[in-house]
Amino acid sequence: DITTEFGKLEVTNRDSQYEIELVVNGGNYIYDGTLKTVEGFESQYFTINGNKYYVDGMEAYLEAVDAGEYTVIAKGEPHVYDTSGNDVSDQFKVVTADGKLTISRRKVVMTSASETRPYDGTALTNDSVIISGDDFAPEEGAYYSVTGSQKTAGSSENSFIYFLNEGTKESNYEIITVPGTLTVTSRPDGAKYEITVCAAGGEFTYDGEEHSASGIMNPVSGETAANGKAQRRTITISLETDTIDYFRAAANKLGVPYQTLIHLCLNDIRDRELVPQLHWENRK
Repeated sequence: DITTEFGKLEVTNRDSQYEIELVVNGGNYIYDGTLKTVEGFESQYFTINGNKYYVDGMEAYLEAVDAGEYTVIAKGEPHVYDTSGNDVSDQFKVVTADGKLTISRRKVVMTSASETRPYDGTALTNDSVIISGDDFAPEEGAYYSVTGSQKTAGSSENSFIYFLNEGTKESNYEIITVPGTLTVTSRPDGAKYEITVCAAGGEFTYDGEEHSASGIMNPVSGETAANGKAQRRTITISLETDTIDYFRAAANKLGVPYQTLIHLCLNDIRDRELVPQLHWENRK
């Protein structure tokens, strides 16, 4: 007569719980004006002593647009399940490690133009600004006020300031300004300007007395520059616009005021005692 009696298997709670760490995902981006998101965990599956477990009931999510560092925190009530679907949460202590969403500032380098030219009596300027680095995000940018100027022989910074466009936040950018260099060089020996200095003269009727003239002529006004006794007159001549434009263009090539060029041409006609004719030679 055989009888069977079943024994009893009992699993008790552990004196010390297993510890499971849920690590929240992170992300690294460069600011581009678009929404960035981080969600979830590096893993919700764990193996302990050869047995596999799954953690459920937790979530992590964060979104941001602007540059900065953001902490992503896990929320919820964790439940641990074995591969048979049994809830074994009492045997585990679930801890979480926060994630981090990092949106780095864009690096923008603003460089004003550099330029070199020989002295011509006018100020050298260049209002170009070149953008390098990461550049601005789409639909964002800046405008500039370039104030650099160099007139005499030498060099100086092509200084400028910038203004961000509406909707462009400076906190989203690392902006570096680099001024260019404006350089005016001395004209070479073969291209130096030639200036004729005219001494003042005078016309007198003999009266037995000593007469003198002193000073330098101003080639533009015809007046004596300093204490000269030459008799000069200022007159007004009506010239056609095309004639003035012609002398302006020619004077620009020579680097002198156009009034000076007209005065020198008239002096040349006088000194050579030329008689104007109605036939003109084309010298183009």
